[in-house]
Amino acid sequence: MVVKEAKVPKWVSLWGMPEDVLGRIGEQIDYFQNATNRLGEQVRDIAQETIDLLLSSPIPNDIDEQKRDIVERYSAILVQFASTIADPHSTLNQMWTDMEQSVSFYLLDAGHNDDADPTEIRDLIDELTRQRNRIPALTAKISNLAAAIKGSAGALPGLEVTITNSSDAFKRTESELNMGAGIMTRLIGMAEHQHKLLKAE
Repeated sequence: MVVKEAKVPKWVSLWGMPEDVLGRIGEQIDYFQNATNRLGEQVRDIAQETIDLLLSSPIPNDIDEQKRDIVERYSAILVQFASTIADPHSTLNQMWTDMEQSVSFYLLDAGHNDDADPTEIRDLIDELTRQRNRIPALTAKISNLAAAIKGSAGALPGLEVTITNSSDAFKRTESELNMGAGIMTRLIGMAEHQHKLLKAE
């Protein structure tokens, strides 16, 4: 559906066009993906350093001091990650609302517009599907990383509180992403229905 400049519906100014909202959502998924990848690399480096220290022979005289240093650096990494994904500009919840409203009104308008183009609806379905399909791999990576971090607490006592806080951040992010995947699945169904109606005309 082409929205003419002179007749822009009110919903566009409130929630934006679907392609614009989906573009922002794609950027935020990238944001979480990059933050998770970066944390994974840092955790692997710390884990390898910890293993090397614990298996070192002979045991270093300053092993306790080295452990404390690793714990401090590990804690700083986790705190930074939790802060990064807690940034209000990176939250997806408002974007899911914008997306749901934008796509719903877009499809409603398409159903009342004789000039509505089924091809544009198909493009919207494809983009919704593409963004939704990115989420399972990301949430699986987040879940695996959270488990790996939790498992490191035993080897590095003193990280319990920081790990708990980062675990909460992981769970919140997973919840946001899964909620969005569910909303996109519902919108895809609505768009498929509208596409069939337009094709039948």
